[in-house]
Amino acid sequence: PTNHELKIPAVSIQGIPKSLAQILEVVYEMEINGYSRTEATKRVAHKRGTSPQTITDKYCRQIGKKAHEIDQLLSEPGYEGFKKILESKFGAYQQVIESYFETLMVAVE
Repeated sequence: PTNHELKIPAVSIQGIPKSLAQILEVVYEMEINGYSRTEATKRVAHKRGTSPQTITDKYCRQIGKKAHEIDQLLSEPGYEGFKKILESKFGAYQQVIESYFETLMVAVE
């Protein structure tokens, strides 16, 4: 199945932590739909019926980084540093994270 429509696919992998799902959705919005991190955060928050602050909190607290540090990580080609941090935080979901980013990168090409 292709997810090339301009909607946010909810990351609904069985048992994936909500915080990880939300982080991946923000990345999707940035990568596929070209939004800034703040705009992407607003869209994910709206879709999930929560406040942007809640989503921002999730990724800042989960990853232990400030917003500007996250911006820096997200500007790296292939998100290598960001991916490593996610994989170390959510070790049990390394495979999920890995394949999510691979799919994302293929969709962009």
